[in-house]
Parts: sequence; C-alpha cells; structure tokens
Amino acid sequence: MNAKKITALLLSAIMVFSLAACGETTPAEETAETVTEETGEAVTVTPSIDFEDGLYGFIGMDMTAGNADESVLTIEDFNGSQALKVTTQGKVPYVLIAVDVLLGDKVADLRTVQMDIATENPDGTFYASSGNIYVYSEADNSVNTFGGWSVYLETANPKTASYTLPDTQVLQAGNYIAVSLETDNGKDAGVAAANFIIDNIAFLDADGNTIAADTSAVYGAPVTEDIWAGLTPIANETEIEGFAVTGEGWAQNGVNTTLNGGTFDATTLTPGSILTIYYSSESEIDKDMWLVGVSTEDNPNGTWLRICDKDGALTAAYNEDHTMAQITYEQIAEVLGEDFASTLTVLQCESDAKWEVYKVTVGTKATPLYTVTGETEIEGFAVKADGWAQNGVNTTLNGGTFDASTLVPGSVLTIKYSSESTIAEDMWLVGVSSEDNPKGTWLRICGDQEAQTAVYNADHSICQITYEQIVAVLGEDFASTLMTLQCESDAAWEVYSVSVGMAAPSYTEAVDQVEIEGFAVKADGWAQNGVNTTLNGGTFDAATIVPGSVITISYKSESTLAEDMWLVGVSSEDNPNGTWLRICGDQEAQTATYNDDHTKCQITYDQIVAVLGEDFASTLTVLQCESDAAWEVYSVTVGTAAN
Repeated sequence: MNAKKITALLLSAIMVFSLAACGETTPAEETAETVTEETGEAVTVTPSIDFEDGLYGFIGMDMTAGNADESVLTIEDFNGSQALKVTTQGKVPYVLIAVDVLLGDKVADLRTVQMDIATENPDGTFYASSGNIYVYSEADNSVNTFGGWSVYLETANPKTASYTLPDTQVLQAGNYIAVSLETDNGKDAGVAAANFIIDNIAFLDADGNTIAADTSAVYGAPVTEDIWAGLTPIANETEIEGFAVTGEGWAQNGVNTTLNGGTFDATTLTPGSILTIYYSSESEIDKDMWLVGVSTEDNPNGTWLRICDKDGALTAAYNEDHTMAQITYEQIAEVLGEDFASTLTVLQCESDAKWEVYKVTVGTKATPLYTVTGETEIEGFAVKADGWAQNGVNTTLNGGTFDASTLVPGSVLTIKYSSESTIAEDMWLVGVSSEDNPKGTWLRICGDQEAQTAVYNADHSICQITYEQIVAVLGEDFASTLMTLQCESDAAWEVYSVSVGMAAPSYTEAVDQVEIEGFAVKADGWAQNGVNTTLNGGTFDAATIVPGSVITISYKSESTLAEDMWLVGVSSEDNPNGTWLRICGDQEAQTATYNDDHTKCQITYDQIVAVLGEDFASTLTVLQCESDAAWEVYSVTVGTAAN
C-alpha cells in the first residue's frame, strides 16, 4: 500500500467506537518480557495499556477507505489474560488508537510505541501475516511515518512489534496511531481471512520509560480532511457485487453484466446515476482511473469503448488524493449510447500503471448540507447510546438549559456524530413533549424511514434538520411543550455536538426569467458595468423587480473570493439611502447566493430593498455588476424564486 493512499485513507478516518478490547496482558503494575521485532532480544517493559480494565473508548475502526474491513472488536481471553481481538471480515482492518487523549500533555514525549501482536486463522492453521504501525502528526495530521510488523513463525506468535518515531516528529492534540493487517498469506491461499490480537501496548519516552495512559479517555471526532472534495456527495449508495479487482498497466478488469452471465444489471444505471470508484493507482498522470464498456455487436457505437480516459473528451471527476473517481450515467450514455443497458456485457476499470479497485458503487447526488451562520452549540448535547435508544438534552421546561424558543423560522440543527448503522438514514431526531402538545408526546421528527429525513454529508458524520421539519411533526407551538430533544439510531451511536444556526440562502433556479436587455458586460477588477434604467435613458424598468423577484447573473470572474460577483445600485440624489450602494458583495452585510461552480449568482428583491430602500424603483438610474478581479457577465435575468 503506497504512502499516498495511506495518507488519504487515515487522514479521512471517521471514528466509529465499539465497546471492545481484548488481548494478552499482565496487570499494569507488573512487567512483561517480550521479544522485539527488530532485534530478537528480550526486553522488559511495563505496558501502558493491558486491557484488563475492559475500557475501549480510545480504540476505533476506520471504515472510510474502499478496502477497509468492518472488523468486530471483542474482549477475549488470550494466554490467560484479556486482550483486544480484531475479528476481520475479509478486507484490510485499520485499528486506530487515540494517543492524544490517552497520554494528554505527555503525548509530546512519545518516542516509541510497542505492542504484542498475534495472528490466528479461523481454520486453526497458522499462516504468516504482516502489517504496519502508522503515526500521524502535525495539527492537521498531514505527516505520517510508519514501520512494519510481521508474524512469520508459529513459534514466535505473538510477536512484539516496535516503532520509533523520527526525532523530528512530535505529537500533539488530535494526532493518532493506526495499526493495520495488510498481508495475509492465508487469505491469499484461499482460506478465511486472519484475525489478529493486540496486547501490552507500551508508549515510551526518549529514555525508554513507560508513559502512563488514561484508558478511561474517549476520542471525539478526529481532525479530518474532506475526501469527497471535488466529487459529488452520494445518496443511496449501493456497491456493485464483485467489483473489487486489480490490474497491471493498460490491463482491464471488472464485472460481467447479467447479459454475460454476471450479477450486475446495467439497467440500474439510470439518468442521474453516479458511479463512484474507490481505488489506488501507481499512475503519475492526472487522469489515472478509467472506465471501459464492452458491448455486443448489436451496439452501433462499438464493442470496446473507453468511457473516460487520459486522452478522451470525457474524464472522470477525482478527489484531491486520487483515491476516488466518479463517472455519471450521462457520460456512459454519451459514449455507449442511450440504449447501452441492452448490449453491455462487461464494465471494467483500467489505468496506465498497476492499479487496484476496492469497490465500485452506484448512487445519486445527495442533497447538500445547508450553509449555516451564527451557530451556537447546545450545552450538554454530547451524548451516545445503543441502537434504538435515545439520549439528548432537557429543555428549560424540564429543568434543563436548552431554550427551545431559540429555534425560529430558518433555523437549522446541525448534528456531528458517528453511528454503526448500515442504513442511509442513520441519525434521527426525536421530540418528547408534555401532554399539552396535541400532536403527541413522543415523536420522531426525522429518521427510521419517516416521511421526512435529515440531510446528511457524504461520509455521514454530519446531519441537519430544519425548523420547518420540526414544526411539521411537533406543531408550530412546539417550544411551549417540548421537554426533551434527543437523538437516536438503529445501531450504537455517538453525538459529538449539536448546534443551532440560521440557514444561509441557497441557490435555486428561478422561474419565468426575463433577460435584461444590454446586460452582457465585462470590466476589470473593482470596475463596474451594467445597464441604465428608464429613469436614465435606458430600457430597463426597475419597477419590474417586485416582491418575490430574483435577479440571476450568469458570469465568470477571475476573483479568488467566495463572493466573486456583486451587484451595485446607482440612484439619484432623491434616494435617502445613498447614491452609490453595493447591494451584495465585498464583505457587505449580505451576500448573493452562488451555484456550485460559481457561474451563476442570485440577489433577491428583499436584498435590494434592504440596501436601496422600498421605493428604489423611483430613484434607481443604473444597475451594475462588479468584482475584485477581471469579470464578464453573459446575461442578467429577472425571475421569480422557485421556492
């Protein structure tokens, strides 16, 4: 596994904590003699963690990578004591250890990590196995170093693995260690995947002294990078069976469709579908994962066609670390033809260098999260529970500190969480009210296949519920009866925080749009250009902007700002609000709303009124655009807000 892939894999880790620990240890006050991996010499250390107390909150599994294994963690007897057993399910397990919360301020003193590792195979036969110990540092976990462990002889099982950090690597809050099992000779030979056992973890300083660990500590949400950056967030993601394949450079491998004796039904690819490929490639080009369709001779477009590749007119979308690629139904149809499902026999991947695909999924574009402003965290809403159990906060009506009246029209609740659920709607919100609420006393607001659902991010670490959704279930007067607000899921879950904020306006296509004549203009940075109104000898009648109107600007700008297209009104001296006023942009109190690729932005009638005044049409002489870098406007329309 190359370092590029490991970095993307572990930096994006979302901790899913299970109650589990198991392994061989002696009591912490005693010492254990073990054989080191590097020298083969006996050493005596005092374990920092021996798992005899059964505590587990500092251990988690990473499930974000395509080849990650959903291992089961349990506490079991091993050589007469307790140890952490990692029961694998056939893929690569990544066990994460939160050293920052275990060691506190002493994490900066950590120089060597040592642990006993044993492997076992379900059929009782010993097979050699090996993996790595990874150490992540810097504020954003952007630096990783690693050393290998191996158990090659049954007579040396367990084995003590040890890794010493480079002198320049100093750990701090948010950093962690990962232990993987990546080479499994038994699985390669066709038998069941090996399990492994971790015990007697020791954290040593530069002098070889054991650093004490607080095993009661629990790791919260890790510092992560967005592995979906550059990609479309996916909902209803379904894995294509058998699409975990490998190939050498210029070789293809994939799955047969039902037309060719396989299990993949190509008719499941419908307009709006998105294929997401989880992969690694040793290619050094930017377009390093391709998709190929093999069809019968009945396909008039061809029998072997690259849908996306390094030289084609179409290309996949890639995330920053090139561990994921996406191809749309529309791209497939453009190359293979609209009726491709009736002739497609094989769908396969390819690259120009050695590659591996861990899985391929089919899904649709997920509803994006709301942009929220003015967020305030709800005190005490860091809670957790088992499946089908609820936990949350009491309102002021029930002796708590949360005032439900702070939820007002436009509010959004943002929940940051993890859940072991395998369903698409894996975090829910529940309201418990007094008997004075005619709607009911216990009501799920979102979740469990209710009529409405929360909005989730791609990796299901955040979900959002709106004020309007709460009102739809609990009633408009819910604040006068709500006693408890709580979360729930169908499997073990943990909420790290819940906050309340206001939803910023989102871009939606307006309806009944009419183009403003002559508003195809351009200018350099900080320069304005636009159209004269009828008050100033032009053709644009500002009175056509009425309550509910939306101005939509189609444009491009060389600006690097998030707010890169602005609207300016020039009025006569009869306007008491002013004669030259920016309505939106350049860090004004209000901003336009933008589409994802910043080719369109919108300004509402209400935003214009807020700056120019309600009677703006009687004084407005020029309406113009502006940006802080060279820009061009292709058209400006007046329409009605779709929502």
